[in-house]
Amino acid sequence: MPYWVRFSKPIKVHNSYSGKDVMVMGACIHSNFTIKDPEMRYIDVKARASSFGEVKEILPLPYGARPSLDEEQPGDFCSSPDKCAGHSSCPKNYACSE
Repeated sequence: MPYWVRFSKPIKVHNSYSGKDVMVMGACIHSNFTIKDPEMRYIDVKARASSFGEVKEILPLPYGARPSLDEEQPGDFCSSPDKCAGHSSCPKNYACSE
């Protein structure tokens, strides 16, 4: 399950599209699929995200997004993750690609 992590200060992440490092206030991270308990998934995500910086907030995402804290994670479809964070499904009534 993907989560959107908001940080207290900008963090440096690698932009896989441009090949450069960028400073961001939020990024996507995926929970460990073997953890079934939602509370334990949250704890796992917070622990991994904390290695990048001070975590301000963690919210679920309907789809994966970029920038991502995960090295390789397929299916990054959300084009406005900061707006979609906290929703279990996309709040838009049209495809982001339109």
